Amino acid sequence: MHTQSPSTRQPMSPNIIRAILAVAAAAYAEADMYMDALRDAEFREVSFLTQSNLKGLKRGHTGQPAVILLHDQWGLGAQARDHAEHLGQRLDHAVTLNGKAMKNEITVVVPDLFHGKVPTTSAEAKALMEGLDFPALVKEIAAIAAQLRGEGAPSVGVIGFSMGGALALGALGASDDIKCGVTFYGVDFALFDPAAIDHKAVQAHFGSDDMMEGFSDAPTMTKLDNILDGKRHDNAGEEIIGKLHHRVWTYSGSGHGFMNNFPVR
Repeated sequence: MHTQSPSTRQPMSPNIIRAILAVAAAAYAEADMYMDALRDAEFREVSFLTQSNLKGLKRGHTGQPAVILLHDQWGLGAQARDHAEHLGQRLDHAVTLNGKAMKNEITVVVPDLFHGKVPTTSAEAKALMEGLDFPALVKEIAAIAAQLRGEGAPSVGVIGFSMGGALALGALGASDDIKCGVTFYGVDFALFDPAAIDHKAVQAHFGSDDMMEGFSDAPTMTKLDNILDGKRHDNAGEEIIGKLHHRVWTYSGSGHGFMNNFPVR
């Protein structure tokens, strides 16, 4: 497990999978964590080939490496859009190939797991989450990955926040098309088989003061780290992805939802 302070920044990597992971690792350390205003003009509405006909947003073009971003309990609102825009811009600037920077080469898709509903209170968010079939959603996210691969994406990763983080690990285990996954403060051990993600690249990020028992608190973080065999990395971040698959971070003094910059209702 790696403890990171807000002043520490992890370097970016040239490999597409490592770039996805490095973006997640560095995001919290950014002095300017998010844009002052949402710039989502590059996103367009799309439909996915899933059981419940999920819709969502897409940034980028067909056939590019892709990242599926899964929103938290606040739905596909301002915060999720901001995460997606931030991730897309960071990836565009992070990826190089043979020493040459690649621009506008990453697709980001954001499925709307609440089918157009955006909660405005904690009670509404809880009700929407309780109405979800999580195992079925895992299969739908896997279907989105298969769709992206079928459209020519050479690689697919998944990143999620809170509820979306738990689904990200579930989808990573369920889909052969998803090669790497990142969860921010969200784990549901019932959604994945450890053996199904052991050979894949995984990152997990938790706040040291998170008190969500069994989901993102310290014992959950430790349990996940143990399941992932407690693999370590050096501070320079120069390890080879084939040899080091798993990295777990904890952020001192942070609670649940520390990546959110919009007020929590």
